[in-house]
Amino acid sequence: MRFEKKSVLMFFLIIGGVGIAQAQIISGATYRIVSTCGKGDLVMQVDGGSVLRGAPIKLASKANASAQVFKFTQSGDAYTITVQHSQQLLDVTGVSKADGALLQQYSSTGGLNQLFKASNVANGIYTLQAKHSGKNLDVKAAGTAVGTALEQYTANDTCAQKFKIEPAGGASAPYSGTAAVISSSPVTIQAEDFDLGGPNVAFKERVAGNQGGASYRADTSDVDIEATSDSGGGYAIAYIDQGEFLTYSIYVPNAGAYTISSRVSSNRTGSTFRYELDAVDVTGVITAPDTGSFQTYKNVDSKVINFTAGNHRLRAVVTNGYGGFNLNYLTISPATVGFQLGDRPFSATSSWNTPVKTGATYKKLNWPTPSGGNYWVNWNQYSPAVIQSKNTDPLVAVKIPDSWGWSAQTLNIRIPAGVTGAVGSDGEILILDGAAIHNCWQFKRLTETTATCQAYGRTNVLTGSGWGTKSPFLSAGIVAAGSSQLAGLLVQAETDKGEINHALQIVLDVPLVLPNPTGEAIYSDGANSGGLSQEGDRLAIPRGTPMPANLSPLGQKVFRAMMNYGAFNIDRATGTTVIRVQQNAYDSTTISKLAGEMKQITPLLQKVNP
Repeated sequence: MRFEKKSVLMFFLIIGGVGIAQAQIISGATYRIVSTCGKGDLVMQVDGGSVLRGAPIKLASKANASAQVFKFTQSGDAYTITVQHSQQLLDVTGVSKADGALLQQYSSTGGLNQLFKASNVANGIYTLQAKHSGKNLDVKAAGTAVGTALEQYTANDTCAQKFKIEPAGGASAPYSGTAAVISSSPVTIQAEDFDLGGPNVAFKERVAGNQGGASYRADTSDVDIEATSDSGGGYAIAYIDQGEFLTYSIYVPNAGAYTISSRVSSNRTGSTFRYELDAVDVTGVITAPDTGSFQTYKNVDSKVINFTAGNHRLRAVVTNGYGGFNLNYLTISPATVGFQLGDRPFSATSSWNTPVKTGATYKKLNWPTPSGGNYWVNWNQYSPAVIQSKNTDPLVAVKIPDSWGWSAQTLNIRIPAGVTGAVGSDGEILILDGAAIHNCWQFKRLTETTATCQAYGRTNVLTGSGWGTKSPFLSAGIVAAGSSQLAGLLVQAETDKGEINHALQIVLDVPLVLPNPTGEAIYSDGANSGGLSQEGDRLAIPRGTPMPANLSPLGQKVFRAMMNYGAFNIDRATGTTVIRVQQNAYDSTTISKLAGEMKQITPLLQKVNP
């Protein structure tokens, strides 16, 4: 292997000046409970491997037996301890509070005699105190023979009441004695501080011996740890090979979205790895780039990962390359509150995201006969490009004039390098930066860090309604109805992911439109008074309408969305009725097919009267 570390050892505890780590009991993990009396080779076991309720707990020689494997589950300030083979709990017989009361297995009663407080008194050595009595679990008479009974007894400082809690059955334990706590601030875990537990549990190493040569850990001589000249100094895991892994215990108090930044170095290309959470791949392939040398480091970010609350094991798994890169440390940070393209935009209560009501009534529109391009898909010069920015993208100073209620000013927006605006006369672009969506018309990138646009709107893509505010038109966007523009737009990342679970936006031919806005629309272009729909109206395909035959997969999704959620009239056009599609997405064949299908789908829309 070949990963690296800084000199500040976060989560590492120095005991007596020697690099020996405490173990920590992790809720949900399995352990052997080892007596410290004698040679330390005897463990607690249900006597004879019995599954009977009330079977006693006695000492036995270590063996590959589930009757001597126990799962610790935290409950307040104590643990229940479940025997793996019988799924019964350790229990002080008869709820007795007397010295000498024996330990047995018993089905769960919810009693305090089945709860035990664990106190770490030395290097991974614990006392286990019965919560109902305040007395410690005790090897009877400090016995060292197989078959010695376990009891409770008044606390004393003898080996009889001190037990080593040893990971069992593939369970690893934190190297520092405490799992890294993942919180609202970035947390750095040094790569060489991987868990205790040995080969194929805490780590996997292809080549025997420490090729890195650094004397850092006394518990293994096989993981390749070397010194690093990265900022902060310290150590690294090096000579990383395909198939190797390192495991880290983490604790997440509150569920949330996080990213992992890996500090890597390499002098070649082709090395890849991933992170697994509790044996499930959560990042996909991450590439370790060529940084120029093994002592030149760069941060590589993962995609957003959703952590559930509780204890977890995070594992770095090498998927390609031999001796190809180093990892100095990994930093877990809360993900920037934002929106991932492909998610459904805006608040769940937004009208865009609210299905057509059951029992709604419909009114037919005077749709013209399909001819030429009078039903179409706007995919080019009059439709916006959608760009998702990242934290690592450059901040661009975008100069805007007085527009849509915003005073003339310069805004700093993260925009990927090379993005210059949408193709076409409108030059429309939507930039997703965290939770904000910025709408620019006539956007022009002047330099890497400067740009201009001639009209501007902004809204929150997570909590916003998808509509503009009435006065001033803050967050109005560009389209006449005051939409955010992303609302109702057909986005490829979303249709690739699944169904369209929101209303679509539609631009109606002039003869179909009435003047003045209605509903949540804040503006109207005005139109021929012979129409039946105002800007802001919801149109929908009545439920039960047969789907036209031979629609493409995308056409079928559009049909279902227009039946379930409808389409909002947001603007007018001359000589055509169109739906609007993300410009920098799909391919011309897909769009051409959909454009033809809209001649069948659009005339099925009727005005909804809830």
